[in-house]
Amino acid sequence: MTKICEVTVLYLKPGTDLSSPENHAKYTTGIKTLTSQPGFQLLQEGRSKTEEELLVWLTDWNDLLDHETFMAKSEPYSKMVDALLSMCDTEREDFLEIKHLPPTSSFLDVTMTGTQYGNLMTTMLWLRIPEGGSLGQFAAAVKRLRRELEHRGQAVTGGGPVETPGEAILFIQSREGPLVEKEEIARILGHGANISRSGVFKLSYNT
Repeated sequence: MTKICEVTVLYLKPGTDLSSPENHAKYTTGIKTLTSQPGFQLLQEGRSKTEEELLVWLTDWNDLLDHETFMAKSEPYSKMVDALLSMCDTEREDFLEIKHLPPTSSFLDVTMTGTQYGNLMTTMLWLRIPEGGSLGQFAAAVKRLRRELEHRGQAVTGGGPVETPGEAILFIQSREGPLVEKEEIARILGHGANISRSGVFKLSYNT
């Protein structure tokens, strides 16, 4: 059995109101379709407080095979995807991105215990290697950032390798939101890594 966490980042059309009757129906349809699948464990989803078009889904699966089986079910999978894509800003080149965190990712610890801390804010930092940078410098920059954040009392998870070399995703949890400004994070990273995406989320839990 290979547990995985799927990170899905979407950019909604500007001004999208997920609480409107039409969009709410689409959104809840997508969630219900996902959460009813065999092997589904937990969905954490939320809209960024700092960039309202940014939406994130963090999905835990009991087994990679369960996830792959769901993707192979054309009708229910398409039902979920179509509901989400109808609200996405598809004119953006980066409107959708999906990554799978490996079983060794410490972020799994967060998702397993997250329901106990529903009042926390989660900051996501999606880091990438700069053009012309080295994997060694990138790894050192990510390690340096995590060490500095933990030194400042932040609860940090993630940071391990994802599917694409030169990428890492960090998650920071706190009650008041991020205690370190984005500019300060960029300073700590130096030339070793760039912030590709970031957001601050009050995640909702669906089991």
